[in-house]
Amino acid sequence: MEKDNKNSVDTSDEPKLGVEEQLEKQSQALRHKKTDGPQKKYLDLSFSWPMLIIIGLATYGIAYAVGKTAKVNTASILWFIVISYLLAIVIYNLGKIIFGYIAGYKIALIEILGFQFNFAGKKFKFRFLLKNIFELHLKMMPRKLDANPLLMLFGGTIFYALIAIILIVLTPVLFSGVSTIYIYYGCAMGALIVLYEMLPVKLDVFNDMYYIIIINKEKGKTLFNRLLLAQAQERAGEFVDDFKLDSVKDSRLKPETLLYKLRKEILNRDYKGAMKTVNEINYYSLYLCDQTKVEALYEQMYVYLVQGYSKEAEKLILVLEKKAKNSADLFSTPYSARTEILIAGLVDNSLEQVLTKRNAFITQCRYFGPTDCVKKNIELAQKGIDKIKLTHPNWKIYDLPNNMFEVNKQEDDED
Repeated sequence: MEKDNKNSVDTSDEPKLGVEEQLEKQSQALRHKKTDGPQKKYLDLSFSWPMLIIIGLATYGIAYAVGKTAKVNTASILWFIVISYLLAIVIYNLGKIIFGYIAGYKIALIEILGFQFNFAGKKFKFRFLLKNIFELHLKMMPRKLDANPLLMLFGGTIFYALIAIILIVLTPVLFSGVSTIYIYYGCAMGALIVLYEMLPVKLDVFNDMYYIIIINKEKGKTLFNRLLLAQAQERAGEFVDDFKLDSVKDSRLKPETLLYKLRKEILNRDYKGAMKTVNEINYYSLYLCDQTKVEALYEQMYVYLVQGYSKEAEKLILVLEKKAKNSADLFSTPYSARTEILIAGLVDNSLEQVLTKRNAFITQCRYFGPTDCVKKNIELAQKGIDKIKLTHPNWKIYDLPNNMFEVNKQEDDED
């Protein structure tokens, strides 16, 4: 593998012993598309497309029945579909919140139509993200590590069933005519949301039943709670507590902890350890959710670029862009934002993109606030900007502002 010396800088203060060997191994994996890792079993097969087809056909069937029975026009049927699904999603997630609170959980994040309500940290945070305008997410976090996740994960189904039974029983008493048709068929339409979450298969975004199965199989209630807590800590812009696991073998939950190990190694500039962890993540990729895969690719990309392997980064960017585009559960953090600055300068070679990503990084940091984790990412982002300046000496790029968290300052707008 040819190292791009043009894009390298002096990193004598960073440990490099063994990094090139690890990078070479990663390069070979990219070139030959190696598929080492655990063998697929039933629970590892993706049923996303079959599930979408089933949901689509069922939706069409119920909508057709409503049209024939109630004798209403197409516009009314479309409104019926939208309202039925929205109410079902609200009821299902309200059940998770209620039963989750009983079990020892609380809301960490609610995202609806681009509006993001973040309860993960000590202070409530809010932002609007246009790119997430079609996203609907509810994230929970444990109030205590011995909380029972099964009650929370079954909570949506239980609550929806209770509401549906009440409606079915009371509808003949309270309603008549077309209203009864809408309510009965609406309950059936909403049940498709429950089916999506409770079918024992693996989907691109892991459903509740998938977690129920692996938690039971691995007796992993505490580890599952630790993972939810780690996600909440990242959404709060904080460092994640160490998991201190001896091994991630024979588990579908434990490999998820590797991302946080990788984060720590990169923040400490332990690139040798980071590349070993990347190898582990690639080995266990079969078990990882899309968000973890994308975040790990961002960190791998960062190591490539700060070490001067821009040629390999150009190959990896194709994989990263595809996975990031298809990841419905991706939460924007300073980790990925500081890597995007490097990508803009050393892969895309675009000054305009560098300035855009630099300001986006500043916005991210302001959102999370001056936590120790954010400050460490600012330090690494500045090193990335220094590297871009050396590679493109004619570009006019300002350093990250010292007064970044004073939002009334205009230093970051000078470019």
